[in-house]
Amino acid sequence: MTKEEKKRLHTIGFMVGFTLVALIAGPLTFTWTALIVCAMIWFIANCFGVGMGFHRLLVHRGYQTPKWVENTLTTFGCLALQSSPTLWVAVHRLHHRFTEILGFDPHSPREGVSWAQWLWMILPNPSVEKINIHKYAHDLLEDR
Repeated sequence: MTKEEKKRLHTIGFMVGFTLVALIAGPLTFTWTALIVCAMIWFIANCFGVGMGFHRLLVHRGYQTPKWVENTLTTFGCLALQSSPTLWVAVHRLHHRFTEILGFDPHSPREGVSWAQWLWMILPNPSVEKINIHKYAHDLLEDR
């Protein structure tokens, strides 16, 4: 089994396990407070972490922040469970380089919304498996 296959199985296992625990334990432990907290964490992880942190700040370097803000936004992005910041940045920069070119764009929306949002992480994806992280995320690798 290759390193990529092991990583993919780990991701699938985590997603399935997390979903099963939520489906089983959720109804038994449901409270409105917990639902509101989960919704807030989801919002923070996706809007601030992925949108502002991973995408605008780390991928495009669209703005500058103090290092503690960058680290906080990156931590929020990790809560979205969309892989490591370094891999996410490398994949997204590759996506922008080959936007909507089938076979090269690692998560093209032309292959479907599900593929563009999450299937690219768990199904075989040659674009991701052969990505040169040092080429596409060298700035993150150099940052302790």
